[in-house]
Amino acid sequence: SSGAMLVELHLVMPGSRSLLAGLVSQSGGLSASALASGLRTSRAIGRELGCDPKELKACLQRAPGLNLTSKTYAYSWGPHVDGVTLPQDPMALLKQGLINPVGVIMGAQTNDSFRELSKQFIGSDGRLQPLAVADYQKQVQGMVGHKALHKALELYPVDHRNLVQNVNSLGSLSSDRNLCDIRRRLSLVNKFHPGHAYMYRFNYYYQSNANCSAEPNYHPSFLGSVHEDEVTFVMGQPIFMFQGACCGRWGSKLQREPCEQIDACVLGTYLFTSVELATVAAGDQHF
Repeated sequence: SSGAMLVELHLVMPGSRSLLAGLVSQSGGLSASALASGLRTSRAIGRELGCDPKELKACLQRAPGLNLTSKTYAYSWGPHVDGVTLPQDPMALLKQGLINPVGVIMGAQTNDSFRELSKQFIGSDGRLQPLAVADYQKQVQGMVGHKALHKALELYPVDHRNLVQNVNSLGSLSSDRNLCDIRRRLSLVNKFHPGHAYMYRFNYYYQSNANCSAEPNYHPSFLGSVHEDEVTFVMGQPIFMFQGACCGRWGSKLQREPCEQIDACVLGTYLFTSVELATVAAGDQHF
């Protein structure tokens, strides 16, 4: 996600030329904000910390790291088009072919966007709730606009009987748009550097240990393969990300390892994986 977006910027940053042989972007994007927005954020945080506007940079550099990271969700963060490191808008650079000649692989999960989208449709029982036909059509129009509504409903038709399926279809539409955006970026890379761009679609998720609330390690099966599900696979071990971990929800107590649940969480995941591998090796295709 945000880390992958930073990776993709190396494709268009002149200063990264010859430093890299290839890039891997998992559920990323290619964008950067105007420099003015970053300056506004810096000034706002400086005011909260009591910085002298004339010494803003030095004050922020001296501030304890926690004082800054605690503002993560209060402000907009990210790279900026400064005219030097990023001479222009990143997508404009890509469309002009002003990119570094590196190998690129990008992709996402089949239901990547459904992780966040589904939360507004999950009831108190933990299950997806029905989405009425009119509400589904309104949601689709909000995603694609009035002009493309008819075509979108052809591709993602209304289910008049199983109203819960309308929620799943909405998730598919949202996730497919993300995959199409990735494909467009890769097509531009191949246009200027043929054979350098590749795409993947990850369609797997773990059901290892319900005690691990971090979504890459465990989540309800009805979500399918959603954002971050490839992280556990890539790393080869449980990942304790900010969406939740064996130590509890990120930010609640700012706990540091070790914590009591870590051993049980890791052990449960590895036991499951070992059984899975042994079963597959034995030829049981129904596992």
